[in-house]
Amino acid sequence: LIGRKIVGVEVRLPKMFEGDKDKIIGQKIKDVRRRAKIIVLELGNGFNIVVHLKMTGQLVFGTDSAETISFSQGIPFAGFSLPAKTTHVIFKLDPPSDKPSEGQAKLFFNDMRQFGWIKIIDNEQLAMINEKHGPEPFDSTQGKPSDFTQEYLAKICGNWGRQIKLLLIEQSKIAVIGNIY
Repeated sequence: LIGRKIVGVEVRLPKMFEGDKDKIIGQKIKDVRRRAKIIVLELGNGFNIVVHLKMTGQLVFGTDSAETISFSQGIPFAGFSLPAKTTHVIFKLDPPSDKPSEGQAKLFFNDMRQFGWIKIIDNEQLAMINEKHGPEPFDSTQGKPSDFTQEYLAKICGNWGRQIKLLLIEQSKIAVIGNIY
């Protein structure tokens, strides 16, 4: 996705998309990363596409300019071609400027249960999301050690006083661990 320009956005189910899609059309994707349970697509203009998949959401990338893209392996809850009944947002992408031979592509957001969401937010709003989540247990980005240490875990456990499961899924204490784990 990095280096591709968003040339169109088709919102098929408006309740799952929040924000002004005009702020992202024409923008290149600079970076793709995860923070807690949120996928962040950083754009070149100070805006971000944030995606929460919830329980059955999925992002599926396909390279074909055709209206429908077929896949040799089935997509769970969608079948062998997209868009499907469970496809709620489609991002249309140009090839990266340094690799025009890669052709046009689409990023499909599917969600059978319709719990997931996509939001267009600026960098300030993204910083607020980052602040409300605790440290990530496996984060060692940019060569720095994680803030999730043995001492940190002992501190939050010592003050908790409830079931350990509730602590493990409390995103403000420990980011990324979900109920499924």
